[in-house]
Amino acid sequence: MALVQATTYVSGDEKAIAFYEMNLKSPTGRRRYEIIWVVRGDEACEYRQDIGPVTNVDQINIPSHMEHTVSELREMASKLKLRPMDKLDLVGLDKIYEDGETGTA
Repeated sequence: MALVQATTYVSGDEKAIAFYEMNLKSPTGRRRYEIIWVVRGDEACEYRQDIGPVTNVDQINIPSHMEHTVSELREMASKLKLRPMDKLDLVGLDKIYEDGETGTA
């Protein structure tokens, strides 16, 4: 397994491979991190920033495949935090009843 290059900065108008916001271990306990993968030269690089204490907001994973900029991905993540995605909508189920039946016809 190859080591991934690290970078200490990203630009808002820079295209990105992916965006993550997740709770990870740190030297001082668990913290929330913003992780953005970009390309520098011909290599993938990882930008990682501690953004504060662990939150109860779902972890965010937005693949971009160089189609979105860092600013666009950060805006998408902000919107997801304001209005979390309904996991049942995500898988196409309208409602799940307590007995396990779906609410679809």
